[in-house]
Amino acid sequence: MRNIKTIFILVLSLMLLLAVSCSNEDKTGGGETETTETTVTIDAKDFPEGLKGRYKDDKLASSGFSGYNFETEVSYYETTKTTKIEGSWLKDGVTPADTYRCGAFIEKWKQTKKDGNPIKLEGEYVNGEEKYTIIYDYASETLIGTCVHPDVTALFNGKKIN
Repeated sequence: MRNIKTIFILVLSLMLLLAVSCSNEDKTGGGETETTETTVTIDAKDFPEGLKGRYKDDKLASSGFSGYNFETEVSYYETTKTTKIEGSWLKDGVTPADTYRCGAFIEKWKQTKKDGNPIKLEGEYVNGEEKYTIIYDYASETLIGTCVHPDVTALFNGKKIN
């Protein structure tokens, strides 16, 4: 009886060891690899140069708005040491479509990286009752903005044009 217990414990131990080994393969190389996301804060002066420029939202153009006055510009504003994001955005839920002039000045950005590569930038700006949330998505190369004001919500979702 004692030998049966010893063999039974040995078999269970081997099964447990095999299960743990197979589970680790999925995380370390036998299957999918584990990815690591990190978030760092960057100053406006360090905002990536390649992301500065003019952006166009196709929803604005399809609503009949086009041209320089209906694009959004991203630049570094030396006077306030901020990233300046300014342009006409679509008012949410307004029919026929209407625009709202938006201007955000962001001091600090949160940059999220996955395996060392940037995947998005996020910034916020509050001006009285207006709150801006700006996201740059690296995968889609899209600038996404939301401005919430007690009287209006304005949205922007555009690609770089220059």
